[in-house]
Amino acid sequence: MKFRPWFALLTVLLLTAPGCAHKDSSRAGAVTLDLAPSIVDQFGLPVYPHATPLEVRADGPRVAAMTTVDAFETVIAWYSKHLSPDFEASHIAYGGERMTTFADDSGAERRAVLVKNVTDDEGKAVTTITLMATAAP
Repeated sequence: MKFRPWFALLTVLLLTAPGCAHKDSSRAGAVTLDLAPSIVDQFGLPVYPHATPLEVRADGPRVAAMTTVDAFETVIAWYSKHLSPDFEASHIAYGGERMTTFADDSGAERRAVLVKNVTDDEGKAVTTITLMATAAP
């Protein structure tokens, strides 16, 4: 696997950011995520069918965040099956949490799916899913 500085930076930012198991509508540039086909077309990435939308950001890199109560392993298996072979998977475990990223920078856009297990405010396990797409330099 080749080193991707953009991907390493994104991973560090996501690992150090607060959990996204709840919506924060006060963040500038955030709007409610609609899982309509236009979002799928905008990102060029499949949307997990049991996902609950959180937000989408279109300023800078396009980012869509969602969550599901489905098991982390179930979400990983689904994305492994539904992403093209151009996506490479990386797995990280830290503390009691795990994150898997699927990244593809073979085309005109860099695209990534980040799946992370977190604990919500009520102590329940939640799986967060982040879709990202940005133009390649």
